[in-house]
Amino acid sequence: MQCSACDLVGSKLSDSLDSKIATSFKKWSPKIRLTKIRAAMKKACTKTEAMQIAVSGSTGQRQFGDFNEMMKRGGTMTGLSMTPEHSKALKSLCEAVVDDHADQLVSLMSASVKAGKRLLDFKLRDELCENMLAACHKPEKAPRGFYDDDEDDPNDEDENDEL
Repeated sequence: MQCSACDLVGSKLSDSLDSKIATSFKKWSPKIRLTKIRAAMKKACTKTEAMQIAVSGSTGQRQFGDFNEMMKRGGTMTGLSMTPEHSKALKSLCEAVVDDHADQLVSLMSASVKAGKRLLDFKLRDELCENMLAACHKPEKAPRGFYDDDEDDPNDEDENDEL
């Protein structure tokens, strides 16, 4: 559930970096950047409480999600739970992230812009969820010839033993 919660918070915080902030970011001093970004992120956090957040999945695989997005995807939802506490928990997580990590995020954004990248191309969710909080892990690329599904691998000795 940690990764799905971080995904939702990361998306909200990333959405707070609108074009108005992006066009002015380079002109601002580091102190102004932190103040403006922190304020925009705090405002984004308040919006999470208004979202319809649900938790779904079987034990050990439960995930936070936007209920409306879940409905659009369709399919079967097991163990669906939707209470105001889920939205409040995400809001609290969002505010804690801003309080604890806004200065580091703004520093990374500044370095990215200084390196010639656009602010809107900054991968806030990846930086936050994969690197800073380690709530989500980058998918590792499988080596060539690696079978990660249920298909038969002719080189898999375990499968040949069953015959």
